[in-house]
Amino acid sequence: MKLSTGSPDMSSRFDLSEAESDFFAKHLSYDRCYAVTHLTHWLVTALCGDSDRNALVREFAEGGNPENLPEPASAIIRRHAPIAVVMNRFYRKLQTESRTTLYPVDEIKKVWPAAEGDRRR
Repeated sequence: MKLSTGSPDMSSRFDLSEAESDFFAKHLSYDRCYAVTHLTHWLVTALCGDSDRNALVREFAEGGNPENLPEPASAIIRRHAPIAVVMNRFYRKLQTESRTTLYPVDEIKKVWPAAEGDRRR
């Protein structure tokens, strides 16, 4: 089935309803956001310790380098920290408020415009 959102074709083995197609289109960035969030967490933990990882990620997202890391590592963390901040908030709401928390696609687009429909092949 071809999705009307400009997203890639899905296997013809899947016959999605309109609601399922909409869900798929809204979640195209999830895997990439999950991966860069995990990378960011791993780097911050490995290089700074695990004392308050989320606070450090927020500082990096604001352009800081709170642990005075070497520039290459700091640059990678700063590049992905804004996405990690949004995803951290999403995960926290999903776990503590409601299992029906909506994926923050609009927030993701604001901090990472390339994530919208970007499927590297």
